[in-house]
Amino acid sequence: MAVSAEKLQAMQQEQFNATMRLANAAMANAQKMIALQASAARTMFEDSVAQAQMMTQAGNDPKAIMEARSAAMQKSTQRMMEMSREMAETLAGMQSEFQQLFSEHLQASSTRMLEGVQAMFGSMPGMPGDAAKMFEQAIATMRGAFEQMSSAAQASMGQMMKGAQSAMGGEPEAGATSTKKKPKME
Repeated sequence: MAVSAEKLQAMQQEQFNATMRLANAAMANAQKMIALQASAARTMFEDSVAQAQMMTQAGNDPKAIMEARSAAMQKSTQRMMEMSREMAETLAGMQSEFQQLFSEHLQASSTRMLEGVQAMFGSMPGMPGDAAKMFEQAIATMRGAFEQMSSAAQASMGQMMKGAQSAMGGEPEAGATSTKKKPKME
């Protein structure tokens, strides 16, 4: 079975486009994570400055010092939980986006591969007619396995988000694993 130069070039272009979409998604998600980390660092610095001011205002009074430390620790813990939730939501969005890109690429690739195998089997003498059907079934099984893995990953991310919400003392939001647009930090 000979593959024409045009088909080969089209397949290479599709591969390149899929790779570029994946690279762009990875870069955008890396920027989101960097923005989250920069925001976290800024917030932690501001909190430590505020804590130092509270400790200075408390003076030598042990009760005031303990209250200031307790308040600072509670605020710090709350911030860490919020940052963890934001990072988990961002990671869930990344996972969903990568799964979508991979699924689209898998669908397109399997279709091209199936067409090529059918053409190859059709041109070979003495090949059983059900060989192409067996290949189709193998591809369908592979696609089903990928969909099951994706569903399991999304379910586990949802459980993690619910656990984080309950640890924070709040109720899990509906669609906690959905990708929410966050305002850009500037």
